[in-house]
Amino acid sequence: MFGGKFSELTTCLLYHILIVSTLGMYWISPPEALAKDPIYGTDPAVQTLLLCAAGMEAWNCAFEASKAPSPTQINMILHHAVSSLLAYLSCAPFLHGYGCFYFGITSVSNIFFCAYFYFDAFPALKVQQPGLHQALQTAFGVVFLIVRGPWWLWVTVPWWIEMVQLLSQERCHSQA
Repeated sequence: MFGGKFSELTTCLLYHILIVSTLGMYWISPPEALAKDPIYGTDPAVQTLLLCAAGMEAWNCAFEASKAPSPTQINMILHHAVSSLLAYLSCAPFLHGYGCFYFGITSVSNIFFCAYFYFDAFPALKVQQPGLHQALQTAFGVVFLIVRGPWWLWVTVPWWIEMVQLLSQERCHSQA
C-alpha cells in the first residue's frame, strides 16, 4: 500500500534530513522576524515547513493505522495524530520560533533512528555492517538524550514562564 519497507524508511529518512534539519537551522540561525520575537514573529518559509511536518505526521498516522494490530500500535497512532495536530496548529502566526525547535531540533535524533531501522527491515545489513548498525544505535541514543533532556528543558522552562506571564497579563493573542 505504501510502497514497501524500503520506501517507508527512505521517505522517513529524507523527511528528517530535509525538513527537520532545515527547521533546526531556523532555530539556530532564525530569520529576522523570529529572532526579534520567537512568540509572535512569523516567517512564511517556517510556516511551509511546519505544514510539511503536519503532513508527514498525518502520513505516519495513516501508515501506522494500515499495519497489522500490535500492542504498541495505538500509542504510535496517537503519537503521530497529536504531532500532526500540533504541527498544524504551529502554522498559526504564533510560536513559529519555538516550532523550529520542537519540530526541528528535537527530531534530529530521528535521522539516526530511521537509518537504524534499515537494519531491522533488512537483517543481512546487520551481518554486513555491524559497526554501522551499532554506531547508528549509539548516535540515536546520545543525540536523543542530549536534545530531549537538558536542551529541551533549557528551551521549555523559559517558554513556560513566558507563556504564563502572557496569559496572566492577558497579552496572549495572534497578530493576524
